[in-house]
Amino acid sequence: MTEITSEVNQDQVPEIIRDDYESRERTVEDAKEPPKSWKGIMKHFGPSFVIMGATVGSGELIATTIMGAKVGYVMLWMLILGIVVKASIQEVFARYTISSGQTLMDTLDEVPGRIFGVSWAVWWAGLLMLSLLVVMAGIVASMGIAVQAFFGFGNANIWGLILIVIGILLLIRGLYADIENITVILVGIFSLITVVIAFFLIQATPYAYTASDIASGLTFSFPAEGWFVALAVFGVTGISANEVLTYTYWVRGKGYAAWSGPSDSQGFLGRAEGWTKVMRSDLVAGAILVSIVTVAFYILGAGVLYAVGKVPGGFDAIETISMIFTETVGGWTRPLFMVAAISILFTTYMVNTAGIARIVGDCLIKAKVIKAEDQMKRMAVRRVFTVLAPIAMLLLYYVVGNPTQLIMVGSFVLSLSVPVAAVIALILENKLKKEGNQLRFGGVGTIYLWMSAIAIIALILGSQFLG
Repeated sequence: MTEITSEVNQDQVPEIIRDDYESRERTVEDAKEPPKSWKGIMKHFGPSFVIMGATVGSGELIATTIMGAKVGYVMLWMLILGIVVKASIQEVFARYTISSGQTLMDTLDEVPGRIFGVSWAVWWAGLLMLSLLVVMAGIVASMGIAVQAFFGFGNANIWGLILIVIGILLLIRGLYADIENITVILVGIFSLITVVIAFFLIQATPYAYTASDIASGLTFSFPAEGWFVALAVFGVTGISANEVLTYTYWVRGKGYAAWSGPSDSQGFLGRAEGWTKVMRSDLVAGAILVSIVTVAFYILGAGVLYAVGKVPGGFDAIETISMIFTETVGGWTRPLFMVAAISILFTTYMVNTAGIARIVGDCLIKAKVIKAEDQMKRMAVRRVFTVLAPIAMLLLYYVVGNPTQLIMVGSFVLSLSVPVAAVIALILENKLKKEGNQLRFGGVGTIYLWMSAIAIIALILGSQFLG
């Protein structure tokens, strides 16, 4: 693990990124005592809510609803299991980030096995973004379709392009704070509306569900006709492999690593343990919220769309999914749903574009394909990919042309990368153990990590045979 010395100070940091913890090394002046009360801890939540913004559009709104519409309640167990087992992998990456203060690429480069001068894990992270680009091509198309459906006029492709440009302008500074502020507002409001409909309002309609319906979804059944959709949903609900990686950026951006101070500074261990506790609380809170939202969308898909025999697909997907509002509350909620869909899809586009720009840019810099010797040049590379990523999304959409197909195929490929992330997490945890690092999982946490990794690998491999 690379040590960051306490000789680094704020005077050596370019002024433009002095307050941006994500883009620079931590300094002595950054050191800050962690909060001890729950109120103080909650004030420092943020990274998990950014992750939630990345997943709700592709995972919950579209993929989860499609699975509910296709197989009914029977696959509810997979959603819950997926969120639980992937959380441990997410935490290991975050713990390593707080302990070392390193960037994601520095961390991945410590994984054994070199290809063209860097670890294979560095190349894997960069290639993983290709799968995410496929998903996002479907998202940007769906954004335009939702705007056209809301206004009732115009070309969906033009509307999508307008939102893409707006997103680029909002992201071009490349700062974490911009992403968090937008995500919390847009996702929070409309996720709450969906939860109220799924858990309360639907019960006063012909689509009301019973305890036995929910119980039927917890029997570990795996219908062969739904295996592809199920794995696609497993890949993008809760967190996906790419969100495991980008969470490390948001952990740095929020300040958890920086506030711990350099690893050789006085009092580092106590601060790092405190901020690790804050990170874990943030992660648990995010997992609980995303579980509630995921189950809500799944219930609406299974309770409404499965009942009426409508499976969202193609250019009509957003219109079909709107039935989860209109059939349960009334036709007047269609405009409300479209606003919710636009907000959620736009947030997903924003957060994932930011993640793609960071990982692809840093991967190429680490591999010395692109030369960027200082922090300002690395920020410039990030801005370039903030523009190039949406262009690639548009090109993919114009070639394939089916938004739902893009989302589901990309999500399926992402699911195949989750076991790779699990293996890397095991390597990092073992590395912390060998170093005697007190920020490692250890004890019950290590058992939980191994059980999660085994469950993920077994689920992915087993589903191939079942499918």
